[in-house]
Amino acid sequence: RASIRLMCLAVADYDDGTRLAAAEALRIVAQPGHKVVSAALRDHLKCWRGDVRRTAAKALGKLGGQNDPADIKAICACFQDTDLEVHRLALETLGQLAPRGNAAALGDLALRLGRAPPATTALDSLTILLRAVLQTVDPAGDAAWAQRLLPYVEDPRPEVRALAVEALIEASPKGGADGTFDPFNALLVRLGEPPVPKPIVPDEDGESESSEDKPLAPPAPPRVEDDDEDEDGEGDGEVAEDEQEPAEPEVVVYPLDASAAVRRAALAGLALLPHVSEARVV
Repeated sequence: RASIRLMCLAVADYDDGTRLAAAEALRIVAQPGHKVVSAALRDHLKCWRGDVRRTAAKALGKLGGQNDPADIKAICACFQDTDLEVHRLALETLGQLAPRGNAAALGDLALRLGRAPPATTALDSLTILLRAVLQTVDPAGDAAWAQRLLPYVEDPRPEVRALAVEALIEASPKGGADGTFDPFNALLVRLGEPPVPKPIVPDEDGESESSEDKPLAPPAPPRVEDDDEDEDGEGDGEVAEDEQEPAEPEVVVYPLDASAAVRRAALAGLALLPHVSEARVV
């Protein structure tokens, strides 16, 4: 229809009120997922004007197609926008278009989250990306995403750590599934506790790997006698190798996280991962 085409063009108008009126008119006359409307809004997301991109990002949440890979990909691209308001609107829109566990959204977020090292990514854009992961990751658990989030739990910025802990809890497999020890240990370290050793896992034959099953170490090479040694076997003031005092074991200290928000999130996470039983935590 010609009216829909005109409304789509008006989304790029220079007047704020006109753009908003056009988006509202499209919401009334067009069904969500309308091919022409969605394509026009995706094009407007590439406009050089930030005000047009903001209007299009917000409108796509009401007019885009749920689970539509093209719309989801276009809105995820907004997380690389130079305008942080576009990021925030994209976060809201992604929640409207992509249900929890959506493969297209999570795949795109994984690419964008991995494009820059955690410590060098701009704070605002990184926190918005982590919020997008938090609202999109499958709450039943996704071991791959849990591993991907672990480095952000160690980020020097408390805002990033708090969001990363929340997202890590959401992504951790539930109900005794595998892949939960690394997230559980990450929460313990945030609370100033040492990590829990992983349990012994049986091999394919059903036998557990232990120190007794490991092959014996090769024998030590024969000791070469020192010409300067006296009859008692002692050299010139040197202590024999087997008589040296054993080195003190290195003590690793896990300091309590300085952020109260991180500590609160970690404590909540411990309650949501009850399958790490007391039998394992000794």
